[in-house]
Amino acid sequence: LVAAQTLGRSAAVAGMIADRQRPVSPEGGLGGFAIERLRPAASTAGVIAGLAVGFVATGWWVVPLAIGVALAAVGVARLARRALEAINGDALGAIEQVGECVVLVIVTGLATHHRLWWT
Repeated sequence: LVAAQTLGRSAAVAGMIADRQRPVSPEGGLGGFAIERLRPAASTAGVIAGLAVGFVATGWWVVPLAIGVALAAVGVARLARRALEAINGDALGAIEQVGECVVLVIVTGLATHHRLWWT
């Protein structure tokens, strides 16, 4: 659960970092406001810290979890860009929520096929 929360939020921050160079529409809302005022060095450090917490919580499992969350975040960001022409706060929230769900699905799938780290 810690990894799901951490990696999902890290994906939203990474999405803001990736979207920083694109123009934000006036309808960008709080998400657009946050993206415009983003400090890339601090945000990158936050993403790295999120991955580190994910590693502490899950060990090597953080690799497939981070890959899955990254792919999901790219998909949600593309859908948001296509539908809204911007990454807004709702899109960032969707990235975070989908990222959490992806972590939970991957952990469930891995747990059915691999020995869990806490057994």
